[in-house]
Amino acid sequence: MSRFGTKEKLWAAGGLLAVMLFSIAVVSLINFSNTQQKLAQVTQQYQPKMLSAMQLTTHFYQSLTVLGNYMVEQDEANIELYSAKVSDIDQTLDQLITLTKGNDNPEDANQLHRIRSMVDEIKNHNRQMLDLASNVKRNMPAVGIAADWMEPLGIEMNLLLSELSLELTSSDASGRISEMSDSLKYNWAMVVSSLRNFLAFRNDNAIADVNLYLAGVNQHQQALRAELEKSQPFLLDFLDEFSQGLQEYREHLNTVISIHSGPDWRADSKLMRSSITPTLKSLTLELESLVDTQKARIDASNQELAAQIASAEKSIRYSIQIAMLVSAVVILLTLRTRGLISEVKLHKTEKAEAEHKARHDALTRLPNRGFFEENFRGRLENEKYNEGLSLLFIDLDGFKAVNDDVGHDAGDHVLRGTARRLQKLVSRNDMVARLGGDEFVVLINKQETLAQVEKLAGSICEELRKPFPFQGRNLQIGCSIGVLNLTTRDIKNRHVSLDDHFSQLLKRADEAMYQAKRGGKNRYCVYGEPLLKSA
Repeated sequence: MSRFGTKEKLWAAGGLLAVMLFSIAVVSLINFSNTQQKLAQVTQQYQPKMLSAMQLTTHFYQSLTVLGNYMVEQDEANIELYSAKVSDIDQTLDQLITLTKGNDNPEDANQLHRIRSMVDEIKNHNRQMLDLASNVKRNMPAVGIAADWMEPLGIEMNLLLSELSLELTSSDASGRISEMSDSLKYNWAMVVSSLRNFLAFRNDNAIADVNLYLAGVNQHQQALRAELEKSQPFLLDFLDEFSQGLQEYREHLNTVISIHSGPDWRADSKLMRSSITPTLKSLTLELESLVDTQKARIDASNQELAAQIASAEKSIRYSIQIAMLVSAVVILLTLRTRGLISEVKLHKTEKAEAEHKARHDALTRLPNRGFFEENFRGRLENEKYNEGLSLLFIDLDGFKAVNDDVGHDAGDHVLRGTARRLQKLVSRNDMVARLGGDEFVVLINKQETLAQVEKLAGSICEELRKPFPFQGRNLQIGCSIGVLNLTTRDIKNRHVSLDDHFSQLLKRADEAMYQAKRGGKNRYCVYGEPLLKSA
């Protein structure tokens, strides 16, 4: 007879079932925990590292583009953009370092060390590029040799030939000798001019011209020497000294042509070709390798997650695990979407700032010449301004003296102060712009009469005569203003292109300003009126 009855067996089966269910629940919970850890690793390390590596590549190529623009344009605004890009590079690299610290893989640390070294190397090369951009002689050695040695020597030799011509004239030399002297001088001038052309354009035809005119120099020098030996030997000293200079000039010339014709004629190109480009290629490969590694890890993690989920499907926690996985995916996508939105907003902000800098003067923060011309042309075409326009062309009097006697800091202070005073005097619908140097313009909507415009011009003259306090002293300037009053007929009845019409109107305002200057300065003049008016 069995030791266990039906009741006991039922309890045992129930207990075994409970243990099995409990075991399944524990295994499911463990699988769920592993899933959560793997998701955290993907979202907090692999994906951010991949995005940071891609951003670092983008920042580098953008920084090189800005640097290239500066090398061509020499615009300080590009330096500011380049500094911002360098800051982005450093921040992104710091993010990569932080993410890598949480990874025990030594190869990741070694790879980041290589990336850091290449980043520092490229930044150092870029600083060298900036130094070369500000030193033409160092950047183009042939130009340096020409400027330091050949140009002074060429001038000295030209003076010798001029003195020889004077001596020939005073000694009543024959017309044939004078003609030979002039031909020698002409050929020498063409040698110097052709060399300058070669240095500017690296044209092989210019080298041929140099050699051609050098042959002419030799030919006419020999012919002139033969004639002087017969008739005026006391003038041979000039030719002897010229011959010595010519020999030295030829030595420098050979060096200059050899350097300027070779592949390393520009130090910045050599630096880009031999250092920056190879290092950048290596850096790009390392970053691509980093991105590929993170993609592979993400793929491997996804496969593990799939296996864990498949195992969890056999447990009673299937629905709960699926819900949590969906929640995790939603959270992941939300975080990623927010990151992309933030990046787009940042890009739009940077673009708006760059456009503002391109259309405004960096010193005074007024609209620059380009913005003014665009605005003026638009108003000339817009039927909204049928009532006419007025233009004040302002040139500061005494500004050069402030710059020369007190310094450029004082000059900058005066320009900024002038901008502030002009903005206070005009209405919000009018435009104040700086054309460059000490020239400003005010573009006025024709809601005022000519008398009101003249009153504004007088107020500007009076306001700018007031001293500008600067470091314990008062800086004194004035201004001359040309007033151009445009009626509807002036705007609409034009028989030339818009560009020519714009140039004509600006020229009229400029002529009126110069008439005010000629009349004694510190006053204004209305175009078409003979009388000068002071404030």
